[in-house]
Formats: sequence, C-alpha cells, structure tokens
Amino acid sequence: TTSHARSAAMGIGGSLEQCQGDWQCDANLPGVVALAKLFFIGGPWQIDVEAAALLALAHKTGSPEHFTDALVDDQAWQSHVAAGNEEASRLVFDLMATDAAARHVNIYEVVSCAAVLSPHLPKDVKLAILCGMWSGREDGRLSIEAAVGLFSALLLGLHRLGVLVPSPPPMEEIENDICRLLWVLRKNQPCR
Repeated sequence: TTSHARSAAMGIGGSLEQCQGDWQCDANLPGVVALAKLFFIGGPWQIDVEAAALLALAHKTGSPEHFTDALVDDQAWQSHVAAGNEEASRLVFDLMATDAAARHVNIYEVVSCAAVLSPHLPKDVKLAILCGMWSGREDGRLSIEAAVGLFSALLLGLHRLGVLVPSPPPMEEIENDICRLLWVLRKNQPCR
C-alpha cells in the first residue's frame, strides 16, 4: 500500500499498515528529509563512528535521567553536528528548537528521531543506538524510567518535525502505557 511504502521510506520498517490521522507518515516532510541528509549517511564504519560521537555528545550534554536539560546551542550544533549539509542542519535546528527564538535543541530528541526515522539504518542498529544513548547500563537494557524518557523525547521530537500531529501525552501516561505493555509481555498475554 502507499502508506506502507511511505512508512518504509521513513525508516520505520514498514510496520505501519495505515497512517492514522494523528500521524504524517510522509518521507518527504522537510524535517524527515533533512534528518536523512544529516545523519547516518556513510558506510557501516562511518555510522559506528558517527553514532559513538553523537552518544558521547548527548551524555556530555546531560544524562538520560535529565534529558530535558540536554540542550545544545547553535554554536555547539555547528561544531559537533552540522558538518556537511548546512541547509539540512539549519532546517533541523529550526524545526526541533525547544524555544521560540530557536536558540537550543534537545540532543536526545534529535538523535532519537534521527535514528528511528533513518532510511539508512537497519532496525538492529537503530535499537543499538537508542539503547546506547538511553541506558545507563553496560548491557544496554532500559529501565522503565529510561524507556519513559526515550518515548517522551521521541514523541516530542516527532511532534516538532510534524510527523506526530497532536502534542505528545504527558510522561505519566507514557509511563502507564509502558508498564501495561511490560505486564502484557511478561504474562505472555496477546496484545490487542
């Protein structure tokens, strides 16, 4: 289907059979295109180096527990992220700005969205990047708090990009949904 092809082109893996009204599953959205031009575009070795540098920048800027404070200004963005495509870099910074004056972006939001939406990364690499960034553990497992932070940042970033139309739910609702999902998975209950 057309929505299946669009979601696959967005790097989601084509798991969405239909794009509901709350989602804009269009690989041609300006922010999605700009992210694809800016992040994870090299070969496997280059992607590893880039991912390591982005994770180091995120962790240096703020811990996953305090991801809301992990703000990068324009100067840091230009020196650490924006190499190569100035137009795409400016567009991503402007769209994902956390303030009306477009002075800061949240590095956890940007990198999470870049990994999830990347048409260049296989699913296992996307998961490795997300777990590496959000987990405080060496084995990459996510605590409930880390998963809540991940989904909160990801949904807010997708909203800023125009992929998610309504504002994301509050963190308490995200936490409840994650706990419900984990309960279902642990009990081997069928998901509806």
